[in-house]
Amino acid sequence: MKSILLFLTIILFYNSPLFSQWGNYESALGASAVLSIPTGDFSDYAGTGYGIKAKYIWMFSENVGWQSEAGYITWSEKNHISFNSFLLNTGLKVNFIPDEVGPYFFATFGMHFLSYEVNYSFMESSYSSSASDENFNISSGFGYEFEIDDNIYLDLNVNYNYITKNLENSDIKTSYFGINAGVNFGLF
Repeated sequence: MKSILLFLTIILFYNSPLFSQWGNYESALGASAVLSIPTGDFSDYAGTGYGIKAKYIWMFSENVGWQSEAGYITWSEKNHISFNSFLLNTGLKVNFIPDEVGPYFFATFGMHFLSYEVNYSFMESSYSSSASDENFNISSGFGYEFEIDDNIYLDLNVNYNYITKNLENSDIKTSYFGINAGVNFGLF
């Protein structure tokens, strides 16, 4: 619990208005749909995932900003196991063209609150078992923003997410590719 409070304090500190001065927008709120494709060991136990994310961006230089996001992803059942996750990430966003929207790179870190449920049958009886775990997450990716109207931007990006801790009591290494499509609204 202490680590979660420290993480949230860091997010709030770095998103302070004291850091904003430049950029095509100084701050933005966004929402996106997520398509999640499990990789490695995780793909043996989870199907394609779908979810949503909310994003907050605060540009503190001409091309570098701080990005925080919260989201929920659920993966389709595979081999009688279903997964879902609530995530909190924060990190840097770097626009390749200063003071303009367009191509960008981002790297974030945060927490995945991952839970899973196993459903199985034995001798005509059905059983279910579930567990949850808090895991540290590292993510990086590339994206492109298109201005579609005054202070409204279409945001498309792809990223790779690696959850650093194996799932509780298993050897499943958890990682996935994310494909995101959403809209950012420039605040000022």
